[in-house]
Amino acid sequence: MKKTSKKHYTLLLLITTTLLLISSTTTTTSASTTENTEKTSNTTNTINIEISIPKPQIEKIEINKEIYDRIIIKNLPNSNNLGKPCIPVKPIKILLPPNQKPVDIEITTSGKTFLGSGYNIEIGQPLNRLIAEKNHSKPKQQKKHGTKKNIFPEKLYSTIGIHILRGYPILFINIYPLQYNQKNGSLIYYKNIHLTVKTKKHTYNSSRAIRGLLKDIRIVSQIVDNPWCIHLYKNIWNKKNNNPHMSSESIEYVIITAEELLNNARDYTFEDLAESKI
Repeated sequence: MKKTSKKHYTLLLLITTTLLLISSTTTTTSASTTENTEKTSNTTNTINIEISIPKPQIEKIEINKEIYDRIIIKNLPNSNNLGKPCIPVKPIKILLPPNQKPVDIEITTSGKTFLGSGYNIEIGQPLNRLIAEKNHSKPKQQKKHGTKKNIFPEKLYSTIGIHILRGYPILFINIYPLQYNQKNGSLIYYKNIHLTVKTKKHTYNSSRAIRGLLKDIRIVSQIVDNPWCIHLYKNIWNKKNNNPHMSSESIEYVIITAEELLNNARDYTFEDLAESKI
């Protein structure tokens, strides 16, 4: 019993140290985030994220002899949806609490700034450049998308979906810090964006694939924008470590490959596969 308790204490200490190191590095990005998680009931959690967006730069570009305006925000990609205005995007990845699903997403803003009007924002191009160059035609804008006021995007966020990494469910959201009026070419920029994600208990159990390994915890914590939520999985880690089939000396993964690899003396051995395993 003493050995098991010591093992759990060591694991929790390593996890805490990892999260502190990750937290100290996430504040250095240009589009920074600050966060907190609030438990509102036994089955509901509220995840709050504050996003700070640097002021955009706008440059003139030429596409097929047509002049367009390109919006640039440091360290942020631009959307490239075919026939729609290209707007900077802040991708957000949220680690969901164990056995919970998102039920509500809210956006509030501050620092609203009018950047001017008369802009002709570049339009999303075909992904195949050869096709675009062969046509030799200027980008065609699809029918205006948005409200009656021709605002694009209509909402300041879009939900991409939930993906599982090492057993941990991660919600992917795109945040749009600008809105473009397609009628008069005006641009509105939002410096500060507050994202609230509310979750509630869900019937499915997504934690069965969680191994409770420190390596997995590090990988997930480095990817998501709310690494502090990883501690919500503490009970699951404890159950995994108390399971005799999930001890620290158990196999982390199984390599299934051809029999010819067994006696391979070149660069591709079982050890090489294990070392390169992500």
